[in-house]
Amino acid sequence: MSKMTRAKRLQAVEVAMREHGYSGSWMTTLAKQAGVSTKTIYRDRDVVVGYLRDEMLGTREDRRTRFLLDLDADLRQAQTDRRWAPVATLRNLQARVTGLDVPPPEPEADQPEAADTDPLLAHLRDVRGLRRDAQSRGSMVAAARLLEQEALALASIRERDAQEAAQRAQVASTDEVLAEAKAAIAAMPTALRDALRAALDDGKI
Repeated sequence: MSKMTRAKRLQAVEVAMREHGYSGSWMTTLAKQAGVSTKTIYRDRDVVVGYLRDEMLGTREDRRTRFLLDLDADLRQAQTDRRWAPVATLRNLQARVTGLDVPPPEPEADQPEAADTDPLLAHLRDVRGLRRDAQSRGSMVAAARLLEQEALALASIRERDAQEAAQRAQVASTDEVLAEAKAAIAAMPTALRDALRAALDDGKI
């Protein structure tokens, strides 16, 4: 029997994990089909888990990736067996694990047209639409990844708004200081005010 190439093995491992979960008898079966040792399939599985972690959940832990893979396999089996009560339970668990049971807060923009001119709001709108579409299709892993992007977009909007608010407060504070200085100068006796102006003109102050 000719050995299966590494690329084909990795693809077969990913398919098997999606169908049967993180571990099981499929590993021994696949090792025989690929013409390699079970130890090699174990190593291939770890490589695939790393790919799936980066693709699905970004920086989330390997353990969470494995759990979601097992959960997906159990969900598919329950659907195949037409056991609808477990299907509903597994879907609810899937939503809680991925955070999809709690909708993210809406952006603080009041005007709908703001997204047309604000690139951050436009990005948030696009990501939110993709996430809702993924949820409607039952693609929970994709929806979880998009939910993380949505949270990042909201954080960027809040940070930008906070910086703008701080800049406005600084300008207001400067205007207030200038107004107080003008009022103090206006309250000075004329002779003192003229002397101050002359000193400023001469560069003595």
